[in-house]
This record gives sequence, structure tokens and C-alpha cells, in this order.
Amino acid sequence: PICGRGTTTPLLPPTQRCEFSLMMWSRFNGTDSEWDTLMRSLESASPFALSHWSRFKSFGRWSTLRATLGNDDRPVSAVQIMWFTFFGVVTIAWIPGGTAGSADLDARDLLHFIKKNVKSRLFYCRISHHIPTDSQMRDSLLRRGWSQPRVFVGAKETIILKRANGKLADQSRLSSNWGRNLQRGLKRDNHTTVWTNPDIDELHKLHNEMTTYKGAKGPSTVPSAESLSQLVDSMSDAIIFTATRDHSQHLVAVRAAFIYGDKAWDAIAASNESARKNYSSYACAWRLIEELDLRGIQQFDLAGIDDTKNEGVFNFKKGLGGERTAYLGEWDVASTQIFRHIAGVLISRLV
Repeated sequence: PICGRGTTTPLLPPTQRCEFSLMMWSRFNGTDSEWDTLMRSLESASPFALSHWSRFKSFGRWSTLRATLGNDDRPVSAVQIMWFTFFGVVTIAWIPGGTAGSADLDARDLLHFIKKNVKSRLFYCRISHHIPTDSQMRDSLLRRGWSQPRVFVGAKETIILKRANGKLADQSRLSSNWGRNLQRGLKRDNHTTVWTNPDIDELHKLHNEMTTYKGAKGPSTVPSAESLSQLVDSMSDAIIFTATRDHSQHLVAVRAAFIYGDKAWDAIAASNESARKNYSSYACAWRLIEELDLRGIQQFDLAGIDDTKNEGVFNFKKGLGGERTAYLGEWDVASTQIFRHIAGVLISRLV
């Protein structure tokens, strides 16, 4: 079979290759609901491929272009492309949700499709695959014109918590330290609940408090109240919060997760110095996992780890007893190699 613009490397297993004589990229012009239905049918690996995320990113500089790859109205892959153009000359495209369906895409075919739909001179595209790494897939992506960038935007590894003994919230797999700190947190005079209507001002204030007390070892920037409001509104039914308050009802810890089907992804984590002293971060995180368990979530992606640059967060996530997993990760392509290197550094400062 021929895939894309003359590419002869097949995208599908041998038993399915005869079904497709010509693979072509097509612009998806359906509704948000129709797009999300397609994502579920192709088993998208990331909530960032959903319409919720495109609505959130549309508040900034990003526009959305959705595309499917297939034949006879039967897509085998689909991507949600975030893009923007500088002065009508340079276009940066970013696919944070990776692909739904087959990830084995030809880089030049996809870049050619973007060129047809966005008018510019220089093009750069980066895709982030949130699926476990595979040596055969890595080799195939290299053959198909993709390169791995020197500077990554997201995480290369994560920890995935899966159901064990029929439960997601299984205390038997916690590390001894994590379990001990959880019990300390549960005994304190605090109250942890599912936060159904997050107060943006409280959430923003907590992020400020966290940045202040963690200093150089914590986040260097605080999300604005506006961006937090846009995130909560955009994700709406796809996000869940838990919150811990002290005896004065002051917010000391928050945890949130994106939910997509029977999977969840860590989304927001914030706590202040009081939470560190009374172990509220443990109680808050565990309450979130318990709620995900009640909702039938089968696996919880803790959304990235870095045991060198962020050892504290790594140890916290590791203590939950999940499986350390390397992502297939980020790959890019550009109209020229020189521009690929320049844009590869630039995009890390934009997303």
C-alpha cells in the first residue's frame, strides 16, 4: 500500500494493510463532540488530544488544526495540532496529545499537510507521544523522518499507578515512608474533600504560598488567576479536585486529575508550608486516588518524573508504588535542519 505522498512504509499490521490502498491526511471539520468521539474510537493515549485542551489553549496564542489519516472515511490515526505564526513567516506546530490510533506516521507527510493549511515560509512541528517507549517504533519514526529534540518540553518518564488487588487505592504497595506519612496526615486536625467548585482566588493564593516557601527548589513561576480559571472552565467535566483545609478552613493542599475514559492524569498539585509540616499533601493526594478508584479509573498517570532536577517530587510519586515508565516521547520535524534546531529551543519557552 501507499501511505501519504508516496511513502511505502505501511502504517498497519500485515493483516490490515490490504484494506487501505491510499493513506491521506484530511482536515477534520466536525464538532468538538464528534472529535472526542473519534478520539475514543481510536483510543487516544492522552487527554491533551481532546477538545477540552484545545479550548484551553485557544485563550492564548494557539490555534487548532485537527487532522485524520486514513482512506474511505476510515481514519487509522488522528492528531490535534496547536499552531501559531510569527509575522506570517514562521509557523510553530505542537501536538501535545500525540496521536490517536497508530503513532507510526511519516514526518514529511504531516508537515506537508500543515503547510497546505497554514500559510508561512518556515515550518516546525513537534509531537509528544504519551505511550510507553518501544525500540521498534523508535526505529520506525527515525526512518520516517522524525528526530528527537535536544531540549524537551515535557517529561521523558512517568510513573503509572494501575489497579492492584482490584483497587487503585491500594495501601499495601505504598513505600513504608509514604504509608507512615499518610497516616500522620490523616490523624491531623484537617479536612480533605472532593472540591466540586474550586475557588480560583484560593487556588491562585495557594500557588503563591507554595512558590514562596519552596523558593529555588519549587516552581519558578505562578500560574495567573486568569489561566487557572481558563483551565478549570475548559476542562470542566474532565477534571476532578481534592482539597485539604486546616481547622480554620484555610486551604493548605490541592490535588487535581484529568479524567479520560477509564484513565486519569495528574493535573495540579499545590501545597503550602503548613501542609508540609502536617503531611496534608499525602492525605490530599490519597483522597484523590480514592475518588478515582470509586469512579472506576483503571490507571493513573502521575504526569512526569525527573529524579535529577526534581528529586522531591520524584520520591513522592515513587512512594505510591506505581510502575516507572519511559514515554515514546517528543519528536520533531522542520522545513530545514537549521530551523529545526532554532525552533526546538524556542518552543520550550512557549508551551
